Amino acid sequence: MDVVMVSAEMTPFSKSGGLGDVVGALADALHRDGHRVMTVTPRYASVPEQGLEDTGVQVRTYLGGVEQVARLRVLRGHGPTHVFVEHPVFGERQGLYGDANGAFGDNHLRFAMLQRAALEAARCVHVGDAPLGPEPVFHVHDWQAAALPAYLDQYHRSLGFFRYSPVVLTVHNPAHQGRLPRAFFEDLDLPRHWFTPDGFEWHGDLALLKCGLVRADRITTVSPSYAWEVTTPEGGFGLDGVFRGRFAEFSGILNGIDTTSWNPSDDP
Repeated sequence: MDVVMVSAEMTPFSKSGGLGDVVGALADALHRDGHRVMTVTPRYASVPEQGLEDTGVQVRTYLGGVEQVARLRVLRGHGPTHVFVEHPVFGERQGLYGDANGAFGDNHLRFAMLQRAALEAARCVHVGDAPLGPEPVFHVHDWQAAALPAYLDQYHRSLGFFRYSPVVLTVHNPAHQGRLPRAFFEDLDLPRHWFTPDGFEWHGDLALLKCGLVRADRITTVSPSYAWEVTTPEGGFGLDGVFRGRFAEFSGILNGIDTTSWNPSDDP
């Protein structure tokens, strides 16, 4: 199986919490099981130059009313193929999502760029010595990657690419939803028909996570018990009804750990 994992963070390259740990360990585990795995994540300031190859791929997007050009760099080794999205909005800042002044005001644009770049990487970057097949599974994580189904439909399936590729959204923390005033939707380079209850609209606001919840083919979360919890008003942070509405496509899969990193026998 060909898998493209898209995440705002991933160990050992970037981490703010459990999301980075899970994505990094899962990518390695899938590779060990014989799957062809590509990961796509930003190249933050913490990602060193050593070992990175320039793919020659430039991703042009029109976000916030301005053309943006990102480059794709790749790190190859004995595990997954790691693709990094290189642009000043990632590499010239010290925080992943914000700094001492709070969250970055352009996070919706930064991670729109990540998702657009991930789709181009799946088309253009080889895993090993061969391109990905025509129908990779896109596994996206949390609100920062949840709009990928919209970009996939709008810019790739309409041209015949990835027509039958499924999208799996894993929700690690539904408290963070990428919810913004409606006007921010205009920055995302998508037609207005996407701002509906079947897309990004949520009680009049833009809600990036909610778009993924209604448009992904499958939804998972971090354990069976947590899958039940997010369907309750207390645990769903306002999205409990959306989770319940996707009950047939929603499941909880217990997070694993990397037993090399989390090994009490050799960790003082």
